[in-house]
Amino acid sequence: MEVFILNMALYEYKMFSEYEQFDTVFAKGKFLDIHIDGNIEYALYKED
Repeated sequence: MEVFILNMALYEYKMFSEYEQFDTVFAKGKFLDIHIDGNIEYALYKED
């Protein structure tokens, strides 16, 4: 399965610094849902 985030491949997205990753998702993504698995929380965003 190939994953694309904000019109880029996942490996390109992962080349960003952690700050740039968060900034990109929160600035350009649309929040969909949150999932809690024990002590881990996942926030799901989609390309907007």
